[in-house]
Amino acid sequence: MLGRLVSEKMARVAEYKKRKSRYDLQSVVASKADELIANGWERTPGRGQKARLKRPKSCDELLENDFWTILYLFGYPNLNSGGKLTVELSQHEGKSIAKQIDVLAFDDETVVVAECRACETRSKRSLRKDISEFEANKKAIVNALKPYTGKDGGQKFLWLFVTRNIEWNATDKALAHQHNIRIVNETDLRYFSEIAKRLGPAGRYQFHATYLATTRVDALRDVTVPAIRTKIGGCQAYFFVAPAKKLLPISYVNHRDLRDPEAAPSYQRLITRSRLQAVAKFIHDGGYFANAIIVNLKNTARFDLAAPQTEDGTTMGTLTLPSDYKSVWVIDGQHRLYGYAELAEDHPSHRVPVIAFEKLANEEEGRLFKTINSQQKMVSPGLLDELRGEQDLHSEDRQRQSRAIAARIIEQLRSDIGGPFEDRFKSADLPDGPERTLTITSIINAITSSGLIGRMRSKPTRFIQGPLSGDNPTQTINSAASVLSDYFDLIRQSNIVRWDAGKAGMLCTNVAVEAYIRLLGELCPFIHKETGNDPRNLTETELLAEVARYIEPILEIIRTATDHAFSQRFKVPFGSGGPTRYFHRLADIVKAKFPNFAPAGYEEFVKESEEAITKLADQRVRIIQEQVPAFIVSRLKNAYDGEKYLQQAIKNKEILEGAFKKQLAADVDDQGPLETYIDFIDFRKIVETKENWPKFSDALSIRLPEEAHAARYLKWFDEVNRIRRIPAHPFGKKYKERDIEVLESVFDSLSGSGVISPDA
Repeated sequence: MLGRLVSEKMARVAEYKKRKSRYDLQSVVASKADELIANGWERTPGRGQKARLKRPKSCDELLENDFWTILYLFGYPNLNSGGKLTVELSQHEGKSIAKQIDVLAFDDETVVVAECRACETRSKRSLRKDISEFEANKKAIVNALKPYTGKDGGQKFLWLFVTRNIEWNATDKALAHQHNIRIVNETDLRYFSEIAKRLGPAGRYQFHATYLATTRVDALRDVTVPAIRTKIGGCQAYFFVAPAKKLLPISYVNHRDLRDPEAAPSYQRLITRSRLQAVAKFIHDGGYFANAIIVNLKNTARFDLAAPQTEDGTTMGTLTLPSDYKSVWVIDGQHRLYGYAELAEDHPSHRVPVIAFEKLANEEEGRLFKTINSQQKMVSPGLLDELRGEQDLHSEDRQRQSRAIAARIIEQLRSDIGGPFEDRFKSADLPDGPERTLTITSIINAITSSGLIGRMRSKPTRFIQGPLSGDNPTQTINSAASVLSDYFDLIRQSNIVRWDAGKAGMLCTNVAVEAYIRLLGELCPFIHKETGNDPRNLTETELLAEVARYIEPILEIIRTATDHAFSQRFKVPFGSGGPTRYFHRLADIVKAKFPNFAPAGYEEFVKESEEAITKLADQRVRIIQEQVPAFIVSRLKNAYDGEKYLQQAIKNKEILEGAFKKQLAADVDDQGPLETYIDFIDFRKIVETKENWPKFSDALSIRLPEEAHAARYLKWFDEVNRIRRIPAHPFGKKYKERDIEVLESVFDSLSGSGVISPDA
């Protein structure tokens, strides 16, 4: 065998860190950097004299690394290292005939041998030759691996073909099935990735259950436990205590299966790794659980009587545990059971109390789960609402069904390895954080309101399919998830740093993502109108190519705009408008290059927005004019004694004379204090004097965006003085973007320093 295996923990961790990166990295002397950049490398921040460069890994290598990572997180103790592994199959005329294995992993029970194939974009590709070659080499591969896998090759082999962006044809699928070669596509990868991250080593049992269902677990043959047989609610059930290590290999948790969105009942939430680790620590420190886990034995169990049945129908005896993978479905207590998988291999085995129903129907499992978690209040009402929502996937109420479909789309997006939304969503299990800036409810609302997966029409009331709708919920979920993932990857790849910045980047936020989803919803009918191509008749690749053409001006801004310029373009003026305003900023950019683009309500929104912004700007100008002079006067009174404080504070006699003349010109009955006749711009002159500046530098020094360095930042006085003429003489005048930017900056600074009341 050529190539290395990693079987030590530290070696596995080191290999994982290498494979986790989406880029090849290298440091070179500056003289060589330009040549490498011309060949596809790009600069990345780094320290030292050498240039640090990166280049995206190939799609094949990324796929191999992603699947390898899943097996690593599943806790496989032996994995290939340093890329592909080559095994010698035979010798012919003195020459070695070898076979490359893309991903290899094995434990005491199983050996995983995986071939990986990927395309850059979604493509049709025949794999008949590859499948036939894989099948022909199976026996030789088993023999070649025997010296390394142990147990005389007695493990069960899982032969997998892992693909990404490849559309399998029916003939190839049938051939793979015929040869017991399992297909793992990108949807399966998303599911296993989520399981691996959530369950860790416990996920290996789910993995085994998926591909080895009904297959005998050799180590569990003829395992028996004392038990009581009775009936609960008319259903046959057993009470017993069993070692956790004997239950784990045959157990299965019926999670919301990302690969088969229509699977029923999908009542279980995905497990939280942190809770598993907490359970393991509790057990390790001597804790135990007295309450039973509840399971369903999928087949009739063998039960040997030890005593006659009592009058109430209870019988003592010996129960033979099932010995097949996926034969025990966990209804309640998944965290307790799988917590044992986090313990070290040499940790003493613990016994777990169990109530096992026999051959419950799937629907009854779901009802029992809901009863336990609603009546006993073990799960929050919000979680139960989510569970009820998931049951709407086939609801006759199309609006409820659409929300269920949108929820499943998000499940796929958030578990897409290396995708734009991996670990970006907050949830009941994943709290807020720098990376998790998105909320599930907000994005569900955006998807359903965009029309991408359909919308209700009135007169007559009917449901109109959207550009990403399929013939059934599964097709809609898979199609929409794929398109949205690729669409947002265009956005992310335009400026990964900005996307990863979360809220600060103003790109991967609820407001921005909702706006971009709405933009896609508006672009689809526009593409149909402009090109005659119905998005529903285009492949995902063709649709994304059309969309990319129209959003290129936006992508260019994302790529090239400075952080300040980007913020000012997409920041919501005065904090109002949210996703709708962000969307119309995007629409402005598209419309500038494609004038025919006019989303519904666009003109009305622009007009209403201008009116709302004008009203807010007028209000802020008035507040600044009123409260800034009042603040200055208050501080001057505190700094100088007596009624003549103005004469002491103001060295510029022209200011005093001008104010005095205005006071004298006023009606005697309406005359106010002298300070009320000082012009707004003259207060700057008062503040900036050598004597007065120390009294105001903490509150009135406001540096405007892009203002050059200065000793005193008081230019804002001049800007506000200029802007105030707009509401004073509104005919034919309106606020410009720069005016709004200045007002926001000044108002926020004055509010923060206490010059302006927070309630203003």
